[in-house]
Formats: sequence, C-alpha cells, structure tokens
Amino acid sequence: MMNKKYKILLLDADETLFDFKRSEREALTEALQLHGITPDDRLISLYSEINDLLWKEFERGEISKDNIRTLRFKRLSEISGLNFNTSNISTDYVKRLATKRYLLTGALEACELLHRYAKLYIITNGIYTVQLSRIKQSPIAQYISDIFVSEKIGFAKPNVAYFDYVLEQIKGANREDMLVVGDSLTSDIAGGIAAGLDVCWINPEGEKAPKDMDINYNITAISDLPELIIH
Repeated sequence: MMNKKYKILLLDADETLFDFKRSEREALTEALQLHGITPDDRLISLYSEINDLLWKEFERGEISKDNIRTLRFKRLSEISGLNFNTSNISTDYVKRLATKRYLLTGALEACELLHRYAKLYIITNGIYTVQLSRIKQSPIAQYISDIFVSEKIGFAKPNVAYFDYVLEQIKGANREDMLVVGDSLTSDIAGGIAAGLDVCWINPEGEKAPKDMDINYNITAISDLPELIIH
C-alpha cells in the first residue's frame, strides 16, 4: 500500500507511547507494600491478567470503569488468598499510577518528528485523572494537540461513537486525513476500522494480522511510525 500523507494522527497511550507494563508493576508494588504485602512476579502477573480481562469486558460494554477499579483487586484477593482492603488499595494504586509517565523507547523522538508534519492527538480508554496526569507531566505533552479520554466522552474505544466524537472535535478534520495508531486489536484497530479510518497496528511480537481485519500498516514500535508519515 502506498503511504498517504496524514494530517492527523490519533495515538493510543498505553503500550503505544507509554510503557504501561513498567508503570503498572511499580504502582502495584508500591500500593501493595503500603498494605504490608511484598508482591512477587507471580502476583503481579496474576493482577495483570485479571486487569486485562476486565478492560476487555469494558470495551465490550459489559462492565463500567468504576467497577474495574475495585473488582480487579477483589478478584486478586480471592484468587491469591491474600486479605486486604480492596477499596483502599485501589485508591493507593490509582494515585501511584498517575505519577508514572515512562515512555517506550523512541516515543519521544517519534512525537518530536511527527508533530512537524501532522497534528497529534491521544485517544485513550484509561482512567481520566490518571491519564491526564501522566500525559501532561510527560515530555511528549508539548507535541500533543489534545487528549480524548473515553470517561469524559461517554463512549469508549472501539465504539464508533467515540471516534465520531473525536472527529467532531477536531476542526476541519476529514476521515481520509486521519490515521489511528495503537497496539490493541480489539480497541484501537477494530474501532478505527469500524469508523472508516486508516489504522496502524503496533505489533511488537510480529504476530500475524487477523484475516478479517483490514489493517493498513503493521509496525513493531512507535519509533517506526515516522518512516510511514514523513515524505
């Protein structure tokens, strides 16, 4: 496929620009330690699995974001056999996560280059206060034109209504000028395709693209994106 000249890039946040796995591990460790628990790799992996499953349910409209915040720790307590106050630990975790703004390798350089050629926007399903804090405190903030958090919009990726809202908010935007960039097939890519937008899948493991998904670009990291955009 011939590379197009995109005027607008809709960039997912976590695991596209931000190293969420590192942020999650640190925030979880710190929150658990406050409650007298020193987590090992097994416990952190268990939490991550539980959290991922709940966010998939959220994408399908089966659960609210507020439910995720405490339910993930309730399930962690039940499965691990550890006893802790799920509400308090959820609050402590979210507070600490909001301070973690680690970028993936090459993300800062990519944004610095890309913003010269296109307007950059962040599209995210994350918790509003957490995402706003992390993004605004990060060095890429100077290159981002706006941040669209599903919690404030009322619709979440992959809902087409989410992308329609974003399109309405960006003055003079046309679908053919926009590219959705993200690591989640079920959220970013499925949503972008359903909304009639070109999509770029961040695919670090080099997995095979699903045959039923019309993915325009397939790259291993955000650092590969400038090569597609800059002509």
